[in-house]
Amino acid sequence: TFNSPHVGYAVSKEKVAYINAITTMDKGVISMLIINKHPNKVGEIELQLSGNSDIASVRVQNLTSTDLFSFDNSQAEVSWSDFIPVDYVNDLPLKVRVAPHSIAILEIN
Repeated sequence: TFNSPHVGYAVSKEKVAYINAITTMDKGVISMLIINKHPNKVGEIELQLSGNSDIASVRVQNLTSTDLFSFDNSQAEVSWSDFIPVDYVNDLPLKVRVAPHSIAILEIN
């Protein structure tokens, strides 16, 4: 966690999580949007998926920038990676790594 300072209209906050996620399910596909707010550490996520023996595939896609702290948009490129398969064995924790200061989409089919 980290403490964020008061900035403009945003009040200061204590113990803000570096990793945030939101999950949805549509037509049997679980989608999770994961945000890693840490500027230089990989987020290591571990999920326990119990009772899901019919999982066919797990994949992840990352949104990152070539220059994470660039304030000049002409220099930095922001792009999505291709979806990358994630190894998953039924009833074992699913482990996903999220790049520093990035957003990832995890899909479980």
